Amino acid sequence: MLSKERNRIADSGPGGNIKYSLTLEVNDEQLNALSITTLVIERKYLTAKGDYLYVDALFLQQDVKKIYTYRANLKCTLSHTFNNTKYSQEFKVVLGEANHRFKNESNLNSHSKELAKEPPIMLSLQLIDWSTLILDSININPFSIEKDSTIEDMLTSAWARTKKDVDKVHKDKVKGELKLILSKPDNMRKYPNLMASNGNTIFKLIKDSQVKSGQGIYNGGICIYLQKVGRNNLLHVFPPFRLDRTSKILKVFSLSNVEVQTLKNTYIDSSSALEILVGDIDAIDDRMHERIINKGNAIDIVDADTMMKRPYIKKENGDVDAKKDNIRIKHVHELKKDGIVRPAKSQLTNNLYDARSHVLSEQGSKVTVTWRSSNPDIITPGMGCTFIHINMGNDIEELNGVVLGTYTAYDEATKNCLTLIHMFVENYKQK
Repeated sequence: MLSKERNRIADSGPGGNIKYSLTLEVNDEQLNALSITTLVIERKYLTAKGDYLYVDALFLQQDVKKIYTYRANLKCTLSHTFNNTKYSQEFKVVLGEANHRFKNESNLNSHSKELAKEPPIMLSLQLIDWSTLILDSININPFSIEKDSTIEDMLTSAWARTKKDVDKVHKDKVKGELKLILSKPDNMRKYPNLMASNGNTIFKLIKDSQVKSGQGIYNGGICIYLQKVGRNNLLHVFPPFRLDRTSKILKVFSLSNVEVQTLKNTYIDSSSALEILVGDIDAIDDRMHERIINKGNAIDIVDADTMMKRPYIKKENGDVDAKKDNIRIKHVHELKKDGIVRPAKSQLTNNLYDARSHVLSEQGSKVTVTWRSSNPDIITPGMGCTFIHINMGNDIEELNGVVLGTYTAYDEATKNCLTLIHMFVENYKQK
């Protein structure tokens, strides 16, 4: 079957090279990089707020002199052309630490005519996305929502207020539409009053709502990540360990490294699925059974809210017993094949969603694979995935999961990208 999929995807088209270029804006002057020798795009959906981009680029020495003069206020446009379509994104630029050795070099104080005769200089640049930077700087004014409101109502209201501030003050820096992509919360409880306090950015408010006493959003943890998709800036909020089936999924066919190494076309992209060919598994953390022994495969929770309502029964002799079934919740995420439930340490809490998330995050494997001749921008945060590989029993196995992030390196010589894809997948099928 996997050989058939390999041929189908490999023969679907000629593939396509990606050509990157970079232009610095220095004191209203456009300075073009001669070439890009290193480009790294890192997307950590679990821990970061937005993309991390690192670039090594060659510049003329007379341009480097200008860059250092105005280094506190650098901007750039990073463009790439793929299949005759050009995409561009603007960034704030920070000079890397390695560049500071050039600051005191005497030749940078020479005249431009003399510098024009000198060989180009390599500069290391960190590129910071304007949308992420701005969203993380806007404090939401305190507000409250009353009368049967959900956490989702509060978050969408906070987003509307944030977006209004962006449109009013920063529209010149945020190119394209700014949108919130909020996966449906598990917590649909209606609260009599919800309040957003002072000092919250949209990132902080959403994260705090997941862990705050009496609240919680998802049973499967939370990721808050902004990624530019096409012309739009999309803030994705999703549970990384809930294994949702999104409207578009990533289908990963894992072959041997030899089978994919020379392929020019390694994917098919359609409206319903992105199908890709990858090599052998590069890394796997599948210590689920060890974690079950040490941490348990279930949670034993005492609901603090119900406890405060004093659930008890009074016996004829005057003794009082708590009604344990009313205050204790046993939530099993996944049984081992021996059928034994191993509860984690009991806890008293009134945020059941965050408590469940900690156990669910241990009930799977983290898998990393390498995608050659990739187009990393078509992988999006929270994308559901199906990992298809040959297991230890030499059988074809399909495991559902969620993409946790990517790490992409661009090769200027071949005009191709190589992408590491990090996924969280289920360990085995329930029989």
